[in-house]
Amino acid sequence: MSVIRTCLNLFGGDTVIVRCSNSFNIHMSDSTPELNITPEVVQNNSISAENEVYLTVPYTGEWNLTIHAKNDTSEHSISYFPV
Repeated sequence: MSVIRTCLNLFGGDTVIVRCSNSFNIHMSDSTPELNITPEVVQNNSISAENEVYLTVPYTGEWNLTIHAKNDTSEHSISYFPV
């Protein structure tokens, strides 16, 4: 299993596209400490996918993305469409 981590500064409404060869789990969490956001705001922030997933950013901030690939290869891409 491969683990890939990155931090992105994103705006609310942006769409993050994660591609990975084969199955993977992705966890998206807010890393902006000054925001007091209740857990209900970010729902389903950890999901399982295969090959590609699209995530909508709920609000502006710094976001941590962690990809847990099911195989040993780390072939992946992370891109986004701004609003």
